[in-house]
Amino acid sequence: MPVLPFAWLLCCSHASAAPQETAAVQGEAVLQQDPEQLAQLVAPIALYPDALVAQILAAATYPTEIVEAERWMQQHSNLTGEQLAQAVNPQSWDPSVKALTQFPSVLANLDKNLSWTSSLGDAYINQQQDVMNAVQEMRKRAKDAGKVVSCLAPGNVMFVLAPPLQHKSGPSPDKKGVEEWFASFRGPLGFEVRDLVVVAGAEVAFCHSLNHLTGTKNDGERADYWFRETLGFRKLAGKWKITHDHESVPVHMDGSGRAAFDLEPE
Repeated sequence: MPVLPFAWLLCCSHASAAPQETAAVQGEAVLQQDPEQLAQLVAPIALYPDALVAQILAAATYPTEIVEAERWMQQHSNLTGEQLAQAVNPQSWDPSVKALTQFPSVLANLDKNLSWTSSLGDAYINQQQDVMNAVQEMRKRAKDAGKVVSCLAPGNVMFVLAPPLQHKSGPSPDKKGVEEWFASFRGPLGFEVRDLVVVAGAEVAFCHSLNHLTGTKNDGERADYWFRETLGFRKLAGKWKITHDHESVPVHMDGSGRAAFDLEPE
């Protein structure tokens, strides 16, 4: 069940890939985007932790530096952690761009989708508070069970972390399970996506990623773990719908059969 908020945001974020209005030149009025346009624009990053969202928004105002940083990262792919930070420090990039080198998949996505990145940066410059409001609105929508199940195709099959071995929906996906899962947490949920790969054809698509869920259960237990995710999509009536969802975690091979919830991406 933990993938569903992310899956819903991924579905609706396809709209942010559409052509955006170009930024106004000096002397022209800045075109303001309405709340729904901004919601679609921030959808791909809305469930990232606050600190990462802040760095992404600031870095998006420097698209040229994002390109430079990504090319530099490709040439220094052997560097990580403190070594990477020390090597990046002398660069002339904005501190937000430097910070994103510690999140290579995020930086690569900003570079790969540069038109969207530029639009995000323009919106942040011209409508900063509206952008932040849009992030909060998308987080609220992601916990709306009705909106979440709207991204599921009729008859979808889900291999999620929770029993049983598989979940099959009928003609109309049931939101009760999603409501119960949301209700088991108190306060906000955090969701980070790493190494997202999306492959899309005319009618069928799939994606896979490493996902980080954080939150506090009603009994005080802290949820903080990474899991693997693969989603299958079909385009139905012009909209992408999830037909298959497969979540998994590795198992410790010491004979215990314990799920390896203690692993983190390298």
